[in-house]
Amino acid sequence: AYLSNEEYSRALSTFVVGRSDVIGLCEGKLFFVKRKAEPMSDWWMIGGRMQFGETPEKSAARCFKRETGLDFKPEDFKKIGAHVQIWKTRAQEPRDAGTHSLSIIHALILSPQQLKAIRLDKNEYTGETLLLAPLEVLAKVNSGELHPTFRAVVNDLKEQGFLADAE
Repeated sequence: AYLSNEEYSRALSTFVVGRSDVIGLCEGKLFFVKRKAEPMSDWWMIGGRMQFGETPEKSAARCFKRETGLDFKPEDFKKIGAHVQIWKTRAQEPRDAGTHSLSIIHALILSPQQLKAIRLDKNEYTGETLLLAPLEVLAKVNSGELHPTFRAVVNDLKEQGFLADAE
């Protein structure tokens, strides 16, 4: 069952939203997409809100398929961390009320062929993508071009051995 727009707006002002987000990794580089939709209409990861009864991995697989057209098994998504974001704006009225989310972040290994096969949802994304080495990610976080969450994502990936050779 889905909430009406008014009910969902009230829920966003009351509850922390659980999300499953996916950082794609291709040959040691991190994959970013440019979002159109609030709350993060900028460079981010593939992902979305978890649905009632879903495991984080099932949610990640569902969101990844819906937003890219690529179908992976839930076990392909490896949890690397959980991070809180408090956004100043959101898509729903009142837009300036913002939203608060807890993002369970997963790593997904992608081949160059899989990366080329991605077809981004045009309602959510501009179509722009970035593939960045870990040091490039950290430099863009430091300059304000990427959200501070990505400093933690790089650290999570290093700690869990996904970026073993990265500085």
